[in-house]
Parts: sequence; structure tokens; C-alpha cells
Amino acid sequence: MMILSRMFGSRGKKKQIARDLLQSISAQSRDERFFGEAGFHDTLEGRLGVLTTHMILTLRRLRRAGDEGRELAEVTLQAFMDFVEYGHREAGAGDFTIGRKMRAFGETYLGQARVYDEALDGGEVSLNAVLRRNIGDIVFTPEAIDSFADYMKNAASSLDSQSDVDLLKGRIRWPDAEAMA
Repeated sequence: MMILSRMFGSRGKKKQIARDLLQSISAQSRDERFFGEAGFHDTLEGRLGVLTTHMILTLRRLRRAGDEGRELAEVTLQAFMDFVEYGHREAGAGDFTIGRKMRAFGETYLGQARVYDEALDGGEVSLNAVLRRNIGDIVFTPEAIDSFADYMKNAASSLDSQSDVDLLKGRIRWPDAEAMA
């Protein structure tokens, strides 16, 4: 029995930490300053856009925390995908359409994660340009994209300054969403 608890116990602990991270990401993503005339449309798409971006930033940082961070990133991504699937089902997606919706969401997520990483790492295309392509239809103004780009850079920097130990325990300190106000 002891061997089984050692084998599966750490995975269960990682799932709990992943849920804690997802709760923190979700709470930050619901900050009202992200929505309204100066930001995102307060719609399912707008809210999912903010949530997805916070997830991308978190997983980006976790992957830089060694093997344990990469493993936690994988467990957290699965918890996020389960959360998104649950949301689609609550919105009325049935068994016949959920696979297609989740595949499309997964492809979109992976594409956004790749281009956001490149832009945040100083790639050829600016973060502002990437955001214009990816979220331009769910924000009110071009200025909102610029504000969100500034927020994302600040959040990425804030996450980078946090210790691996804190992140691997599920503790995140998010920057204030003031840039969106």
C-alpha cells in the first residue's frame, strides 16, 4: 500500500496545486477592470480570452521551473481544458459537438501560446501586433489592446520574479490590473 501512495500521491498533490493555480488564474481574470468600454467585451468570448491569456502566462512561467514545473504545467493545462469543456457543456454543447469544440479551442490555445511566448521573448512580431490579430474582435478599442499588452508584459515580468518554490506550491502574486482601468 505504501508503494501505491508514493506512486500516485504526488500526482494527486499536483492536481490540488493545479486547482489552486486555476482558482488564482480565474480570480485574476474576473477583475472587472479587464471588461467594459476600456477593455474586453463582457461576453463569454471576452472572458475566455482574458482567462486563456492568464493561463498562457502561468504555464509559460511554470515551464521555466525545471522538470517539476513542466509536470505541474501539464497537470494545470489538463485542469484548464477540463474547466473549458465543462463551460462548453454548461453552455449547451452536447456529446456530438464537444470534441470538435475542444479540438478547435486546443488548436487556438496552442497557437496563441506559441505567438505570445515569441512576442514576450522579443520575437520579430510585437506583442501588440499579435494581440491585434488574436483578440481584436473581443475588445472595444485599439487602445484596449495596447493596455492589455502592457498588462501582459507586467504580468510576465511579475511571474518571472516569483520563486519557483512559491509557484510549485500554487502561489501566484498577480500584478494590479490598473493598466486596464
